[in-house]
Amino acid sequence: MEDLSIGEKARECGVSVATLRRWDKRGLLKPDIVTAGGHRRYIKINTSNIKRLVVAYARVSSHAQKADLEKQKKCPLCP
Repeated sequence: MEDLSIGEKARECGVSVATLRRWDKRGLLKPDIVTAGGHRRYIKINTSNIKRLVVAYARVSSHAQKADLEKQKKCPLCP
């Protein structure tokens, strides 16, 4: 298992270091380890086996555009 520094975890999450510190303060994402010097360490998560959910929002302005709505619903990324 690999430990990540706060900067590495921030990059992994796509957020800033300040955001991770704020999440820690609020109890939203606690570090797995806090060193004797007070440094936060996070355990790297293997995300290759995690299924991702894709959520899409599609709308049209009128009933006459219903065919356009059907086109929007056909997402090329969705199974």
